[in-house]
Amino acid sequence: MNVRKFLFELPEDAHEFLIAELLDLDFYGFEQEGDRLTAYVLSSQWNDTHREQLEGMMVQFPGSTLIETEEIEPRNWNEEWEQSIQPIRVGCFFITPSWIPVDLEAAKNFAETGLSRNQGNGSASRNSQRIIPLMIDPKMSFGTGYHPTTRLMLRALEELDVHYDAVRNATVIDAGSGSGILGIAAAKLGASMVYGFDMDPVCLENAIENTDRNGVSNMTTQTGGFGEVVLPEAADVTLANIHLAVLLHYMEDLKAMTRPGGLILLSGLLDKDENEIRLAAERAGLEFLSSDQEEEWICCRFRSVI
Repeated sequence: MNVRKFLFELPEDAHEFLIAELLDLDFYGFEQEGDRLTAYVLSSQWNDTHREQLEGMMVQFPGSTLIETEEIEPRNWNEEWEQSIQPIRVGCFFITPSWIPVDLEAAKNFAETGLSRNQGNGSASRNSQRIIPLMIDPKMSFGTGYHPTTRLMLRALEELDVHYDAVRNATVIDAGSGSGILGIAAAKLGASMVYGFDMDPVCLENAIENTDRNGVSNMTTQTGGFGEVVLPEAADVTLANIHLAVLLHYMEDLKAMTRPGGLILLSGLLDKDENEIRLAAERAGLEFLSSDQEEEWICCRFRSVI
């Protein structure tokens, strides 16, 4: 399925406001670099009405420029990445593509990839010999373990399991599930049921393939966004590794899909975003518990207040 790419140039402090507007036009993926903002929308969801709305929207952002747009055709990510992707260890998880055989004994000797701020200070997996394989093949979806936010979320999940026994027999929701890696990890930690959703149909296909590849039968994934998907039950643990603007926009939805007293793990956040995300979470009725950091990225843990 083709994707249309838009490149905007506007002051960095205006990015979050533009992203909030673009979400209403079905944009679903964003990248920021300095004053440049890249946004993606499915070509099938882009039409003349959306184009007119975008043109009118740009007037609200003085000094903003739409630099270019281009159509991106689907690519065979497996073929492109097969030459470069190698297995990595993140906490107790050993992440490998399906074309590389899993060697659990060898995995125990793998060095931890991307140590986080709290690694070694009460870390759940510093001395753990438990190895949980995750076979993840990439497509155009996010979540292979090679990005710090994915690693932070995986370590936070393991911590919930080891220190709080909060994952086993839990209902888990994976919002913006991408490749399905976080939901699959939760299932392999003993979650009773995992519900994933993502706006991108490519992610749905990829998550289903990865779920089957890992022998996970208690995870379902559906296409749709916040307010669109139907979730059969509230979560004991909710996971969301998404862009800051999306988290801010849907913070109350995240709380609503989590049972009172349930836990919420959020990433896709830079260290400079921590105060903003904590204030938004507090306003939505979430209690801040802790955060962890790898490079400039952070993961925050919250509890849904009764």
